Amino acid sequence: MTLPNYSMLRHILVATDFSRNAGNALAYAASLAEVLGAEITLFNVFHLAPMPGVGAPPASYMNQIEAEERQRILTQLEYEAAPYYERGLVVDLLARPGADVDELVKLTTERHFDLLVMGTKPKNRLDVVLFGSTLNQVLGQVKCPVLAVPEGCTYRPLRNLTFATALADKDAEVLAVLGQLARPFGAEVLSLHLSSRQTAPSDQDILSRRGSDYLFGAASSQTLEVLVDDQAVENLDDFLLRLDTDLLAVAYRNRSAWQEFWEHSHTKNLLARSQVPVLVFK
Repeated sequence: MTLPNYSMLRHILVATDFSRNAGNALAYAASLAEVLGAEITLFNVFHLAPMPGVGAPPASYMNQIEAEERQRILTQLEYEAAPYYERGLVVDLLARPGADVDELVKLTTERHFDLLVMGTKPKNRLDVVLFGSTLNQVLGQVKCPVLAVPEGCTYRPLRNLTFATALADKDAEVLAVLGQLARPFGAEVLSLHLSSRQTAPSDQDILSRRGSDYLFGAASSQTLEVLVDDQAVENLDDFLLRLDTDLLAVAYRNRSAWQEFWEHSHTKNLLARSQVPVLVFK
């Protein structure tokens, strides 16, 4: 897991398909960028329709079609970015032809963005487990953290950050980065562990044997809550509402295809169900 230094966050990539939800994600990213002093790249992947008939058209003709379509998309991007130019933000515009996931992953590799922001729409569990989504495919391939902004979610200054911890050693790194992100906002960080009645005894054993210092550090002011509920993911929104959470953070852990099919994927279900933005660390 390679984590960014959020005290040095400089460049945010926002993927857009010009939907209302994507526009909402851009608005959220812009508000973060204002506080953090970051620049934004607004990116769209466009598709060139195949030409009817037999045989491939001349390369010069296809180059002209691509150039015209890119210019049309850039004009749309400029319209989307106009309100943020007026607020003094630096917004770079970029359009490429190709497949959505492939081009997005390629761009994050080329330019080493500190954060990728995408809009999400609610899905049921069957959609998430069997079919996934563009976001889930991207998560499996990009190296930078991803911020998923739910449909209809509006930005509010970050005051309470919640980290869904698996009580793993690597989680200490995530908490250190969250502390950096929280600092410019004066926000507090709470660690939350989701546990079922079946796994609760082993979780408590981990904490009793190792203590919480391995996760938080002896001098940390961060706190830990353990939510024991067999439907913890399904009930998470109610719990986050009681906590007044502004942002939920999770650590993405690669899973085999067998695990994805047979086991409960917390990250995917959190992304599908959460009504607050979810920051996924890779």
